[in-house]
Amino acid sequence: MSRDTDNWADSRWMPPSPHKEAVLERMAAGRCHIESQGHGKPPLLVHEDGGVLELHKVRKDSRDLHADPDGAPENATKHVDVCGTIDEIEKWLKEEPDGAERDPERLQELLQHATGMCRRMERRWQAYQEFASRVAAASVRMSEVTGPSCRQIDANARETSEAAHAEGHSEGDYDRLVVSVERIRDVANGLEGTLRGFRDLATELAATYEDIRGARNWDKDVEERLAKLRGEEE
Repeated sequence: MSRDTDNWADSRWMPPSPHKEAVLERMAAGRCHIESQGHGKPPLLVHEDGGVLELHKVRKDSRDLHADPDGAPENATKHVDVCGTIDEIEKWLKEEPDGAERDPERLQELLQHATGMCRRMERRWQAYQEFASRVAAASVRMSEVTGPSCRQIDANARETSEAAHAEGHSEGDYDRLVVSVERIRDVANGLEGTLRGFRDLATELAATYEDIRGARNWDKDVEERLAKLRGEEE
């Protein structure tokens, strides 16, 4: 299990087995995460698609995770995602064709759950668009980072070596040696500045990623992509 699942596995807010194991499995797969609401308040199980359930009310049935019949918390949804809500509507209307006429409030509530989660996903998509803009801006700044060329440092090194081994040293020879060796230092200093510029932009990108990721568990996906990148490099 990931560190996040380890932190919550023994929480008093976890639902009883086998529902607890279903929650931990979903968390380990990165499909949902838990958000604390503060001391004495039930944590929320937040699905990647936007569904929210009070952790202690989560139950697993043959279809998906859902809230205990006691009722969902205020401003939360009964199901963990849109599909679970749509499945309930279809199952209900198949079993009770006149159910919507007899209980229009239930249908309205379920539809509000589904559309509300869609709107949350839309807001998430807008956040991704902002993330893309920030990444693009950082990429442009990376392309503008410049640095010195190393083409001349071998010549400077040879010049320094020859001056140091020349017979009959004079003050002029020493001055030329210093000028030549200092050129190598200048290149090194310039390269350090170039690397520092790229490092700063890379850490900015890392912070941007962490900001968009939030509490979501993407560790498995990142590890798989890292393995693929390193395999291509070898």
